[in-house]
Amino acid sequence: MKSIDLQLGTDEHEAPITSVGFNSEGRLATGSYDGSVRVWPNEAGQGSEAKVFRHRRLVNAVAWNPQFPNLLATGSADKTVAVWDVDSKEQPLRGVLSRHTDDVNSVTWMPDGRRLVCVSEDGHVTIWDATRAELLGNLGAHRSHCMAAAANCRGDIASVGEDGLVRVTRDPASSPGVGDASTSRQFEASIEGCAWSADGDLLALAADDGSLEVVSGQDLSTIERHEVSTSAVRSVAWSPDGNALVVGTYDGGVYHIDRASGSSQRHENDRAWPRSVALHGDTVAVGSFSSRPHVYSRSSGAGMSTSAGRGVRGPNAMTVAGDNLVVGTDSGEVIFLDLTDLAQVRVEKMADSPILGLSAAGGTVVGTTYSGRAFSVAPDGRRTLSAHLGAPLPSVAVVEGRVLAGSYGGELIALDLDNLEPHSRTAVHGGSIKSIAPLPDGRVVTAATDHSVSIIEGEGSSRRDLWLHGNLVNSVAQLDGKFVASASRDRTVRFGAIREVESGVHPVVLLGPDESIKSVCLVGTSEKPVVVAGSYDFGVYAWRIDTDTNSADQLTDGTCFDRFDQAISVVVPVGPMEFVVAGWDRRITRYVLGSSEMPEVQASTRLGYEVS
Repeated sequence: MKSIDLQLGTDEHEAPITSVGFNSEGRLATGSYDGSVRVWPNEAGQGSEAKVFRHRRLVNAVAWNPQFPNLLATGSADKTVAVWDVDSKEQPLRGVLSRHTDDVNSVTWMPDGRRLVCVSEDGHVTIWDATRAELLGNLGAHRSHCMAAAANCRGDIASVGEDGLVRVTRDPASSPGVGDASTSRQFEASIEGCAWSADGDLLALAADDGSLEVVSGQDLSTIERHEVSTSAVRSVAWSPDGNALVVGTYDGGVYHIDRASGSSQRHENDRAWPRSVALHGDTVAVGSFSSRPHVYSRSSGAGMSTSAGRGVRGPNAMTVAGDNLVVGTDSGEVIFLDLTDLAQVRVEKMADSPILGLSAAGGTVVGTTYSGRAFSVAPDGRRTLSAHLGAPLPSVAVVEGRVLAGSYGGELIALDLDNLEPHSRTAVHGGSIKSIAPLPDGRVVTAATDHSVSIIEGEGSSRRDLWLHGNLVNSVAQLDGKFVASASRDRTVRFGAIREVESGVHPVVLLGPDESIKSVCLVGTSEKPVVVAGSYDFGVYAWRIDTDTNSADQLTDGTCFDRFDQAISVVVPVGPMEFVVAGWDRRITRYVLGSSEMPEVQASTRLGYEVS
């Protein structure tokens, strides 16, 4: 497994912050896409002398030990859980739990401070003796990804997953066998996060349908339900007295819910990433798209950090507009690069929120943001910004003079290209529309987290599935209106001729990466198409397709022709035989297909940082 290779300092993260957590003394720990864990000098995330610990891949979770406030557990996409003594200078790494088969999404300590519960994308919930790095048993499995786990003061263990299953397992130490005593409930929506009240009686559930449900810890019956957002609720934390909840949502807001009145107040910051929230006294910490966590006062809403940190310039989207390659970044900037040598031409600051989608038509660049807005930049520099459209917008395309934006909630939103006023919104998928590829005939191909790759007519009047993946689909591309390729978290790329697939021919399954495939593009010609894809394993892969041979019943390996220092985020064609690849290490490289099997590098650059 290739490790993240970034020059990490001690002052700030180099990529977005995925996870936050306070210990009993108010010390704040954060984990990041850059593979690092930082323990900050104070609860506001201030100071330049943060202690730094490293994983080989991105960090998904941090959890402080309830008995020993110097011990911190961290879960990573490198499939390990590490236990750190943050006060030790000689040997901070106390143990590594390494028998997980997939990314670790969440970790939680049992109240004894000795045992640790871990959940991963393979759906399994495991319990360990962290003092000996010993696997004690499996507490069960979810049909889909297990998203989070939490243990209460009595040792009851809750696990939640994308399959909508909520399971509470009683402390295995008091049960006849590991995982024998459990209660479960099936929800229709994916459950993204969970948290126990301090007394251990109530369990709060964060749901993908935008609701927060408080249930009994004994039988999982509903005590109260709060309709929080039109977008997914991702994280939740209880106030110490149990009277309030702090809720993070994918509409970019953090909500403070008063349980007695049911009222809520919204705290908003465009750089906040409420994938993770934590509470200590009056202080709230939230993950962020900056190099420091977003920290503020719950009572006043005022920010407590002296610096919001640098805007990290991880590239999320790219498109071609005239002679420029246009890059949308985590910092909310749109960066114009000369397509020939990738030298910077200009920078347009569009938002503090990350740019997720980009498209271009007639020199006008159109984009969408995590904060749920669309924007455009005309060739003369004129800017237009839409109203808030209710949810993050992961994808966008300009099709026959109109803008089609894909939402986190599965809607296809049509907007007027001139003023970005929405004139229709149609639910076309059962999950986030991650990617849109326009076809020459005005239809579009969409890829979504409901595992489907589909052709959509008009503005969503009809949908026809081309094929399904075994997991969410991250990206889709087309070539000459004849071929489609899609990239998925199931670690495959699928390729097919539209006409043949619509007639019942299965797509070709392309193998290569050993992790989720993030982006795909098609280059070459209709006679000799080439599929290029980038993966979370840092590799860029190519498959040369023989369209004269029906290989739908075969598994086809690809060639890894380059590796970055971080996961690949975007791959786009920039000509019939050329394409550009961007990684979260901020490297951007242009390649050309030559006579050899390996594409040749034509130009390369690395983005700097936005200065906040």
